[in-house]
Amino acid sequence: EEPVVNYAKMTDPIHLLRKSSEGVGGCGVVLASFGLQYACRDKNKERCLEIFKVLKDEYHILVNNLHTLYQMEKTVLAEEEKAASEEEEEKAALEEEEESDLSDDSKGGL
Repeated sequence: EEPVVNYAKMTDPIHLLRKSSEGVGGCGVVLASFGLQYACRDKNKERCLEIFKVLKDEYHILVNNLHTLYQMEKTVLAEEEKAASEEEEEKAALEEEEESDLSDDSKGGL
């Protein structure tokens, strides 16, 4: 026995998924959501199941891409922190060297 599909109830979650995906560049999710919404409107169960599979695949691609972007952002931030830290260390070393040179100059002048 096949489950009864409440097409009207599916519309709101599909719309939500489509809107949220638009904001993060999930074009495949958006297109599949439109297709699923139209299939629901037409009450075409077979087409709904087909497009739902596509939607799941596109969703997983989007999640993987977002994860990759997150990892890249973490790497960039870590490199920026490392560069800033190295810059501060170099600056401190130069200041120390200048102080040492000044101290040596003042001792040599006595």
